[in-house]
Amino acid sequence: MEEYVRHKELTKKHLKSVVSKLEEMTAEGKTIEEAAAELGIAVSTFYFWNKKYPEIKNALKLAREFRTQAVIQAAFKRAIGYKSYEVRKEKIAGIIKEVSIIKEIPPDMTAISFLLKNISPNEWNEKLQVEEQGQLQLVYDSHAIIDVPEKPIENDSSTD
Repeated sequence: MEEYVRHKELTKKHLKSVVSKLEEMTAEGKTIEEAAAELGIAVSTFYFWNKKYPEIKNALKLAREFRTQAVIQAAFKRAIGYKSYEVRKEKIAGIIKEVSIIKEIPPDMTAISFLLKNISPNEWNEKLQVEEQGQLQLVYDSHAIIDVPEKPIENDSSTD
């Protein structure tokens, strides 16, 4: 890998090697900074290669799409519930035996809500949208106005 650290250009052989390693690293969920460090290059070189070589850009795009789909599938699985199968070693009557356990994970309402709001936002949006149509008309009723005297009415204190 040190050969292309000195030169920002990649040979076809090195390009294939870099693309292959990037595919592995992005599948593992590594960041660009981690990938650059593992390749032994600066992050700026990584971005330069990403712009210059479509193979690298495509590999990163596919890896991003793969991760996105994996997250969507995991959210869907959590939303509908699933069964988990485990094999444990347990000591029964002094003998160690393998025991199969089936765990049933129930559907998760939060995951359901999240998926519905993001997959079909028009049907599952919680925000109330009010649309008004027509005209606003103000009616002035002269009979409803009460005359207010110019002088305040004084309390007659003689009736106390």
